[in-house]
Amino acid sequence: MVEEMEDTVAILMATYNGAKYIEEQIQSIINQTYKNWQLFIRDDGSSDETLKIIKNFTNIDHRIHKITDNLGNLGPCLNFNELIKTHLEYKYIMFADQDDVWLENKIMISVNKIKNLENFNYNIPVLVYSNYYISNSSLKYKTIVYKNLNQKHLSERLLVHSWVMGCTSIINSSLAHIAVDIPKEAENHDNWLAILAAAVGEIGYVKETTMIHRIHEDNVTKNNNTNTLVNRLDRVRKMFLFGLLEKRKLMQKLNIRLTETEFEQPLVIKKYQKLLDLKGIHSILYARNNHFYAFTKKRTFLFYIQLFFSKKRGLENARR
Repeated sequence: MVEEMEDTVAILMATYNGAKYIEEQIQSIINQTYKNWQLFIRDDGSSDETLKIIKNFTNIDHRIHKITDNLGNLGPCLNFNELIKTHLEYKYIMFADQDDVWLENKIMISVNKIKNLENFNYNIPVLVYSNYYISNSSLKYKTIVYKNLNQKHLSERLLVHSWVMGCTSIINSSLAHIAVDIPKEAENHDNWLAILAAAVGEIGYVKETTMIHRIHEDNVTKNNNTNTLVNRLDRVRKMFLFGLLEKRKLMQKLNIRLTETEFEQPLVIKKYQKLLDLKGIHSILYARNNHFYAFTKKRTFLFYIQLFFSKKRGLENARR
């Protein structure tokens, strides 16, 4: 049978008070054309009906598992970190948000792409991400996110600002092994995985849309980044005061991680570290000459302003 020849894909889902949409998401995974998967769900202390819904699914599909531990509430990043750490034996790992909906060919498309990039070299860390729709809570209005995605100088640009969504991604075991113990400076697992793959591995992009990312009032990421004027100004303030300092710390953590593996520090990381140590107009010129720019012109402009102004302030504030 074809199913027996397919590699088992571990799908990792972190949940928290997701009762409103999780049933639709799990059902979309069950409906996948690629059948050889195992879904592992770790709940972060839900107080709604999430656990009851998960239990119902574990009773009807042996591929669905609820993770039980005594670690308590970890938050999204550490929740996914724990899931990665405990499922390193799988050849491929995917990530599922509790409120999205997967199109039926998502796993098949992702596995085919990552296998093509590996080309039987399973030691190289690989990440594949896909295009996706964003939609409102009722899924009535869908918009394609990446209309004309520029793939040039991918490693440099992802170091400046990563746009890769973990929920659209698949990684191989090689990347998973060097990714565990996500540093706090990475902010989230999406960013850390993309940086690692960009630095020492391969990143592939699937232009075809594979899922619907639901935007609603209860999104965890939205709640963590409330779009009030006060919170926006506070984020900008922190970016200019501490942004480059955090980036330097993250590069230090990355280099430590690489020394623990067989991977050498790549040239792009050396250039990026040099960029972070430059001052004023020299930093901007170096960034432009070495293709360090962001996903959008707005993000690039903010990064250049950050390079120009925030270096000294960030260090001074860090000493206080």
